[in-house]
Amino acid sequence: MNFNHFFDKKHLLAMGRCPGACYMLPTNDIRATSGNNISVTFYCKLCGYREVVFMTREQYNIHKSLLNKVVGDV
Repeated sequence: MNFNHFFDKKHLLAMGRCPGACYMLPTNDIRATSGNNISVTFYCKLCGYREVVFMTREQYNIHKSLLNKVVGDV
């Protein structure tokens, strides 16, 4: 499953070494940060590029089950 919806299209085309848009997947590096936020590290399946996305706890709770399904329960 592709997680490109966390990034805008222009950023996807410019961030990695892929000829087209990167194919972003979450890593198991999910951390709570200050201010009641969650940071999730994503990597490109094709070129290995990494990017960190910060989301609110509410946003994380919406996507929590899908993220845990992809990276596995830690």
